[in-house]
Amino acid sequence: VFSAYSSGYYMLLIGRILAAASGSFIIVLSTTMASRMVKPEYQGRAIGIVFMGISGSLVLGIPLGILIGNALGWRQVFVMIAILTAIIMITVWFTMERLAPAPIVPLKTQVKALRNKKMLAIHLATLFVLAGHLTLYAYFTPFLQETLGLNTTMVTIIYGIFGLAAVAGGGLGGAVSDKWNPSSSVITMIALFFVSMIAMPFGVHLPFIMFLLLMIIWSALSWAVSPAQSNLIIHSARDTSDILISTNAAISHVGIAIGSYVGGIVVNQYSVIYNGWVGSIFVLLGLFCSLYAVTRTESTADTLHSK
Repeated sequence: VFSAYSSGYYMLLIGRILAAASGSFIIVLSTTMASRMVKPEYQGRAIGIVFMGISGSLVLGIPLGILIGNALGWRQVFVMIAILTAIIMITVWFTMERLAPAPIVPLKTQVKALRNKKMLAIHLATLFVLAGHLTLYAYFTPFLQETLGLNTTMVTIIYGIFGLAAVAGGGLGGAVSDKWNPSSSVITMIALFFVSMIAMPFGVHLPFIMFLLLMIIWSALSWAVSPAQSNLIIHSARDTSDILISTNAAISHVGIAIGSYVGGIVVNQYSVIYNGWVGSIFVLLGLFCSLYAVTRTESTADTLHSK
């Protein structure tokens, strides 16, 4: 509402900052609450459902926002968001069961949890994987146009297919991390994601249907890693998982910023065809960090007790 009725740029900017901060908080809270509402053997799937919602919101929200903005004006986009948010608030209040709050963890303990080598490695893996993904994804439109010569309509269709694969990938990542174990699933998904990143520039020379199949795999894996990572954090640090999931989400945005920046440099100085290969270097670093993390036997609790 604040954004919809803003009278100037800075007022709108403040509204967007408030929306971004609260949106991030809701995602972290939803992730941690979902993991506490189910039995331990279903935690990965519960987190995966949350990430299906996140990816689904991107698939539906962006084109819906463009449609409303073009037809009624940009202010009405924020009015629609406010209406949908109000509906969600009412629905949650009347239908969601009350969940007992998690035990309060002192700030000092939370800070110490971040110094754990295993957790630092998991956070770095998240940063590098997201940086690698965005190195290509942030410039996926020029990639499609320059390598395949697709028009705007076809690019829109491709993004729709990408979004559906992303929704499926979020659920798949959570389910796989339950069926196997979080450590094995994280390593496997990042390794496959690395292969798909390397293959994307080569894929443009394949028959179009084969390229689409490769892109679907790449998209699904890009969203499958995050719920598996969150599940790994929960299994590795039960007492401080809430704060660690939130910091892991925060560092993912740092990775997004780095990947977008590096991808822009590659596009400006070389060619967009190289973005997938440059991004795969980041993903490989993330794979090394994950291998280090899963081979650490100490838990966060061990680190806290030792200090």
